[in-house]
Amino acid sequence: MEIQKILDFDPALKIKFNKYTTFTRIGNIRSEEPNLLTYCRDNNGEDLEYALTKPNVVALLVREEEVKDIETDITLIYSTIPYSDFYLFHQYLFDHTDYYDKKSPNKIAPSAIISPSAVIEDYNIIIGENVNVGPQVTIFENSIIGDNVIIGAGCVIGAESLQIVRKNGKKYRITHTGGVIIGNGTYMGANNVIVRSCLRTPYTRIGNEVMMANLIMAGHSVIIEDGAQIISNVVLGGGCIIKKNARVSFGSNISNFVVVGEKAWVTFGSAVTKDVPPGQKVSGNFAIDHAKLLKHVKRLTREE
Repeated sequence: MEIQKILDFDPALKIKFNKYTTFTRIGNIRSEEPNLLTYCRDNNGEDLEYALTKPNVVALLVREEEVKDIETDITLIYSTIPYSDFYLFHQYLFDHTDYYDKKSPNKIAPSAIISPSAVIEDYNIIIGENVNVGPQVTIFENSIIGDNVIIGAGCVIGAESLQIVRKNGKKYRITHTGGVIIGNGTYMGANNVIVRSCLRTPYTRIGNEVMMANLIMAGHSVIIEDGAQIISNVVLGGGCIIKKNARVSFGSNISNFVVVGEKAWVTFGSAVTKDVPPGQKVSGNFAIDHAKLLKHVKRLTREE
């Protein structure tokens, strides 16, 4: 699609064409899809630095003052609110073009066992060998489920959540057009909700051999890597990453975009608002190093 198309959405935007004039995918900055149109979060220098290193990025919504002295092949789209304009352009493509209209027949392996009460949408779903889909499960389109996966009763795979952006004093709800990928050998207990990504790339992704208990909510574009363990009543905020073999205990909340490192352990009832280093054990609200929290609690007890 021509990058110029974004002016149909908002003629007030300005484009500085460099090497690229077309894009293939629209997605967040973490996506590895080719020919990507993406954005920098408002006043976020780390996003800009990262985008400039990615060979797949062809167009970037960004504040003009942040890039005025930068030489790049990437075509720059100047916006005063890059985050909002990016998502509203995504909504424009959904509402007014055929960009998101592709539909493919479902592919469900003959060995899959699917409860008669499960609801599976009609298009863009892949279910692998020896998958067991329990009663009252709902699977929405753009869901890819690997082999030997167990999905417990009442789970919702590919639900749409709430993405709101603001522009000129108005709030807009953004349609979710992405999907979910679940790897091989993953176990999912009852009544989990896995939200599909808001954008087509990257999908919300659950890795291989992930163990998920009951009543877990994983927001859009969450990544849970291989071997992670998520216990009951956990909320994973949009865009957070749970690294390999990490453990998140029951009743914990992980904030948006936080990274829980490999083999880290978030203990029960924690509220995690910043990245957890690999192998660290954290506790509390707000979560800090577990040993430090115990020392603090002991000191308070002595003071009483």
